[in-house]
Amino acid sequence: GVDWISLLVPVTNVDLVNEAVRTGYDVVDVRHTLRRSIAGPFSVGAVSVAGTDDVDAMAKIAVAAFDQSRFFVDRHLDDDRCAEFYDTWVRNSLHGSMADAAVVSRHRKRVDGFVTVKMRSDGVGVLPLVAIRDDRRGQGIGRRLVGDALGWLGEQGARTVEVVTQASNTAAIKLYETAGFSTLDISIWLHRWFEP
Repeated sequence: GVDWISLLVPVTNVDLVNEAVRTGYDVVDVRHTLRRSIAGPFSVGAVSVAGTDDVDAMAKIAVAAFDQSRFFVDRHLDDDRCAEFYDTWVRNSLHGSMADAAVVSRHRKRVDGFVTVKMRSDGVGVLPLVAIRDDRRGQGIGRRLVGDALGWLGEQGARTVEVVTQASNTAAIKLYETAGFSTLDISIWLHRWFEP
C-alpha cells in the first residue's frame, strides 16, 4: 500500500546516498537548514497576523513560490497534486496543525508575502513557510517579514529559530544570512517510488 518513501540523508553520509541511489532512490533536492539565536526585548505591535480571509491569497503565493521544491521536481508528482499539497499546507497552518500563526505583509490591502511560525516542543522556533508574491520580490518584504516572525517567536519564548530552504535557493539563503542565520545542516532528499 506504500506508493513512495522519502529519505533525508546528511550530505556527509556519501555512502548511504550512493547505496540509496543504487537501490532505486532518486535525488530530488538538497535541503539547507539555517539557525540563529534571538534575544529580547521584543516589540511586535506592528506585526500583521494572517486571518482566514488571507488563506486563498497565501495559498496562491505558496504554490508559485515553491514550484522548485522536491515535490514539483519529482517526476512522479504532477503539478496539480503539488499545488494541492501547498494549498493544504497553508490552510492547515492557519488552523493550527502545521503552524501556530502566520505573519503577513500587505500592499494596497493585498497579501504580498507571508511567513508561518511555529514553536516546537523543545522551545525552538521554526519558520515552516516563507513566501513572497513574484511581483513583489526584491523589495525588502522578506526581510521585514522574517524580522516580524522572529519578534513573534521571541514573544512566545523562543531563543533559537530555524528555517529550511533548498540549497539551490540562493536568494532565500542570502535573506536568512542577512537576518543573522547561519548554516546548521545540509542534507539530501531522495524519493523511491514503488510502481504498480
